[in-house]
Amino acid sequence: MEEVAIIVATYNGGKYLREQLDSIVNQTYKNIKVYIHDDGSKDNTLEIINEFVEKSSPKCTFQLLESQPFGYPQCFIHTLLQVPRASYYAFCDQDDVWNPSKIEDGVKAMEKYGDESQATLFYSAVDYYDGELNYIRSARFANKKKPVTSIYSLQEMLLGGEAMGMTFLFNNKVRDVFSEIVKENGSDFKDTFIKIYCAACGKVIYSYKPCAKYRRHSNATTVGMNPSGKLQRVVNMSKKIFIDKDGMESIQSSVNYICTHFHNRIKPDNKEIMSAFAEPNSAKKRMKKIFWNGRFRLKLVDELGYRFAFLIGRI
Repeated sequence: MEEVAIIVATYNGGKYLREQLDSIVNQTYKNIKVYIHDDGSKDNTLEIINEFVEKSSPKCTFQLLESQPFGYPQCFIHTLLQVPRASYYAFCDQDDVWNPSKIEDGVKAMEKYGDESQATLFYSAVDYYDGELNYIRSARFANKKKPVTSIYSLQEMLLGGEAMGMTFLFNNKVRDVFSEIVKENGSDFKDTFIKIYCAACGKVIYSYKPCAKYRRHSNATTVGMNPSGKLQRVVNMSKKIFIDKDGMESIQSSVNYICTHFHNRIKPDNKEIMSAFAEPNSAKKRMKKIFWNGRFRLKLVDELGYRFAFLIGRI
């Protein structure tokens, strides 16, 4: 059975952490190594972590790593590169609850569709819950025209995909890329970069079977990214596309970095679209993107919003 290394980053997470770690212990997959980085918690987070370290078993071990505080997302990336090499890696936030088969489903998908010779990412849908674990909604990126677990293209992943790091499972080719980035003092890349890099240079596998209860509460690092109401979502997306100075920065910086540093790894079929979205964003490129064949987003309102963003040069 292949070993899976789970990277957990904590900071004052005592309120929810026990439920998350319990959900890891209760995974149906039985070869898990959990590595925890704490960013200087002042509450009872370390006490909870040490309880799980003491309860480690051969099927699921916990280890608290000694390291300086890094902040997000460096805490995940530096920890990923610090831990012993495994077959697969997963990121884990401190406040969610994983479904029992999350890791097993991911490993099976990687064994069926993955490729050790190229960067491969598996990720899946989640169900959204509030701070008290009351159900809010299901994931919106769920193309029911495809099989539950499928390969997705760069065009489908570039501007969408609802790809959240806490659902990721990826191989050593992805880890190796981060090793290269850190050595070159690269930017603070994580979820968006992994998604785009794997779609452009490797493979992305997506499952619309929910893998976890994604807890949305006021202290969550990404609480504003996925509002529950339709009107809130339209307002949030419009603000991201048209108002926020850095609304598209993570996408743009990821594309630019890949085109600059990993151009020779981009698959031939993906070179044209990556070039179109790389800077400089010329008038010719804007027109090319406006009339690009096929969809970038599943929802029509999202698609129209991004096409207009192309027109005004936002991305």
